[in-house]
Amino acid sequence: MTATDLAALLSDAIADALAFPDWAGGNVDARADGLGDLSWLPAPGWMLLIDHAGNWQDAAPAATLIDVVDAAAGDWATRGVPLWTLLPQPRAAC
Repeated sequence: MTATDLAALLSDAIADALAFPDWAGGNVDARADGLGDLSWLPAPGWMLLIDHAGNWQDAAPAATLIDVVDAAAGDWATRGVPLWTLLPQPRAAC
């Protein structure tokens, strides 16, 4: 799935990839909260790879997404559970 902005990334791409249940809500805030829950995906930890993100990075600053996943990772860290996010940067033109 190609997300064209942060809302689409959180509401569609990440929610689809992590199989968010219907009760998790569909707006950006609910999806951000869902990253701090993930009770439907029991695991000792999670790693998100957000690749091909150039489209939405042009529309919304990457720092916004970084803030969202950083907050979720911080919440998980207090519970001793890792949540890593990899956000490769596009290769600069030479």
